[in-house]
Amino acid sequence: MRVGIYAHEWVPQPVLINLSISGLNETIPTMLSQCIDYEPICRWVTDVWPQSDHTPLLETRFNELIEYIFNSDRRIRDVCLELYKTNAFANIESVGLEREVSRRQFEEQQRSRQNHFVNTDQQAHDLTPPVLKSSKKMLTTDLKNSP
Repeated sequence: MRVGIYAHEWVPQPVLINLSISGLNETIPTMLSQCIDYEPICRWVTDVWPQSDHTPLLETRFNELIEYIFNSDRRIRDVCLELYKTNAFANIESVGLEREVSRRQFEEQQRSRQNHFVNTDQQAHDLTPPVLKSSKKMLTTDLKNSP
């Protein structure tokens, strides 16, 4: 994945993803169509998403994945996503984001974004980005390999 502000991050680097999805489905499903199918999401993450252009912010990638997940199945109600870069810093195993997002929060953010662009057309001086839900940055390190 091409993400990061440092020169060495312009080349693709591995990212770690932990994902938990909850939503509405049958209590006792007997067919895949009665469940939230995670295969299309996994396929997009491994085949399509890595082909996208470089972006400096991991937050951008985070929001792209959240948007794809919620748009993939209307039954999805909540997403808990952890996204980590693995090559940002020497001697650091990974650095990244963790956040839980409900469909309601996602839809509010989308409306806020759309309203922002409409208001920007009407008021060229208003360049304030839409308010995004806060995210918790995580840092983990492998102390065994540190000097």
